[in-house]
Amino acid sequence: MIRTKNLGTFILQINVDGTLTSGSTASGMVPFDGFISNIFAAVLTGTVTLTFDILKNGTSIFTTLPTIGTGKTLSGTGIVTSGTPSQVLAGDILTVDVTNIGAGAPKHLCTLITISKVNPSAMTYLADHNE
Repeated sequence: MIRTKNLGTFILQINVDGTLTSGSTASGMVPFDGFISNIFAAVLTGTVTLTFDILKNGTSIFTTLPTIGTGKTLSGTGIVTSGTPSQVLAGDILTVDVTNIGAGAPKHLCTLITISKVNPSAMTYLADHNE
């Protein structure tokens, strides 16, 4: 976990290591209350389309799953959940789940999930119970 100093923003990194297949997963625990404000994803190697999901306690946070396009290693400048940002609570489990890959063997999906104490859509600040 990376904390951005004095901004109330944290980055939770979840990596799915090794050769990726449909069903490859990795999980991380949210250590504080907040909102998912942005998600970045990259594949170390691979030239195929890769679709993935992020589950919060077993339920997808997306209405449309993000895809890293053929021949690309990045998902773009960032992925945000559609509509209201997903609120997370301390102890929630976030799971990155590879749902589909094209032909080939992509490796190492890295996701950076930005969690903010401020709701980006309503500018609502969540108090930190641990400070």
